[in-house]
Amino acid sequence: MANELVSFEGFSLPCVDVDSLTTTGGGGTFRKRLQLVSSGKLVNSGKVVPGNFIIPSDDDVEILGTKIVIIPLAMRDKALDTNSDQSIVNFDPKSTEFKRIVEASEANSGQGYMYGPSLLCFEQSTGNFLEYFMMNASARSEADVVKPFLPISRELAEAKGVKPQGAQPVTLSSKLVTNKKNQSWYVPKIRASSETFDNIPSPQVFVDEILKFYNEKSTEIEKVEAVDGKRKR
Repeated sequence: MANELVSFEGFSLPCVDVDSLTTTGGGGTFRKRLQLVSSGKLVNSGKVVPGNFIIPSDDDVEILGTKIVIIPLAMRDKALDTNSDQSIVNFDPKSTEFKRIVEASEANSGQGYMYGPSLLCFEQSTGNFLEYFMMNASARSEADVVKPFLPISRELAEAKGVKPQGAQPVTLSSKLVTNKKNQSWYVPKIRASSETFDNIPSPQVFVDEILKFYNEKSTEIEKVEAVDGKRKR
């Protein structure tokens, strides 16, 4: 569906129906990632204590802490395959490629295959727009918690029978959980927040970031056809 406008802090932001997250568009952009660390190389090397949220990069890692405040702005479905020669990303859950990645993720315990809602948010302490890829079962279940805090336009509110609203800040924290096998890991928890922001960008910056987020394209997969008994690209 087309992007709609919703009031937020005195200006307008695009929003879409979060119950139907599939979008299409052109262009892509590099955006910093928000990640919850539970185990892995960063923990083994002593760089990060489990339970911390970080912004990773090729050269370094920025540690944000075990509890941060964000403004959720937009959400869309995403599937990622990092096992291919080139990483494949897909934003259409109805597509064959998206379903392939989901099935591979379930069959391989997520090793190299990830899927779930991708959340665009504005983080308080850094003043950065970040992508939080809710790519495992624990994060996917918490995605339903964040949806009510996303912007809802008047038109969409009328269609859904709810009240329109602007984007609302939330607290994103980590919680240690343990299963019956005594295995422990950290999961994200989202709660409403009354925190204020003193580093809010201009309205146009918000609009540009949200539109870029919605306009990111799925990876184009090169099709292989058989001709005279031979396969060509």
